[in-house]
Order: sequence, then structure tokens, then C-alpha cells
Amino acid sequence: MGSAPEPEKKNRFERVYRSAVAEIVILVVLAFALAMTTKTYVVEAYEIKGRSMAPTFENGQRVVVFKLFSGIGNLRRGDIVIFSSQDEPGKDLIKRVVAFPGERIRIRKGKVRINGELLTESYLEDKVYGLYDAGIDEVVSEGEIYVLGDNRDDSHDSRRFGSVSGESLKGKVIVRWWPFHEVKTF
Repeated sequence: MGSAPEPEKKNRFERVYRSAVAEIVILVVLAFALAMTTKTYVVEAYEIKGRSMAPTFENGQRVVVFKLFSGIGNLRRGDIVIFSSQDEPGKDLIKRVVAFPGERIRIRKGKVRINGELLTESYLEDKVYGLYDAGIDEVVSEGEIYVLGDNRDDSHDSRRFGSVSGESLKGKVIVRWWPFHEVKTF
């Protein structure tokens, strides 16, 4: 028959066991808090829905959005952003930044001009756009940006709902991560 463990060894084992369990619980809570903080304030994954950004993004692809940029001042023309829809609260949209506060944007027959200069858009498919231009000629208001989808003839963008407030920006697309064979940074 085995002998009963010595009380000192038993107490030591229980202390080590309790310490290990406490450490695991603390690590799990910290990992969860870090994950939630990261998702809320740093980066977030989004799924592309629709074809407004084709050929750059197709329906079902997934992107990572960097949320820690300091608003409009840190964006460049051509950056791709996620923002809250003005027409449908709770819905997020993805578009490309084409004009900034104080700039005059003019769109005629599919050609975009910023302050009179033709915008070179190498990301667009080689086809004629202009179905929905409606003779855009306006100055972007302070604190706002003008955004367009890459699939100009099938995009609900600033031509329809106007400039986007900097306050509605959720973040800037930094990488397409799904599908894996089409990973690309932006």
C-alpha cells in the first residue's frame, strides 16, 4: 500500500497547481482583452460585398483595415478606405479616395479632373466609363473627402451621396488577405 503524501509536499503541490491555474486564467483574460482592443482600435478584417471596387476587389474577398490613422490628413489620393454609409446606418462601404477638402472635382465622360488636371487612374479597367457622371463639378468641403468605386458604372459613391465626412471613416485598407493566392498590400 502506498503511503499518504506528506502534508508539506501536498500543500506545495496545491500551491503550485493553484498558481499555474491562476496564471493561465490571467493569460486568457489578457489575450482576450488585447484581441478586443486590437479589433476595436488598431485593425479589423472586412469582407467585400458587391462589385463596386472591381477589378481591385471582387465579391467575397477579405481585407484588413488599419484603424489607427489620423484621419483625412494622413490619406493620399488613391488610398482605399472603409466608411459608414450615410444612407444606410450600420452599413460600411469601401471606395477609393480621389479628392480632398478644398479641391475642385470635375467628372465628364468618365474622366476625372482635380483642380483642372486629369487624374491618372491606372487601377481602372481599360474601358469607357461615364454612364453615371451626371456632370459633376464641385468643391470638396472642409473635413470631407470625395470617393469613387473602381467599377465606375456600378458604384454607389460620392457622385450619388456627396463627399464623405472624415468622422465617418473607419480605416484604410492595407492588405487583401483572402483568397491567399491573391494577397496584396495597398
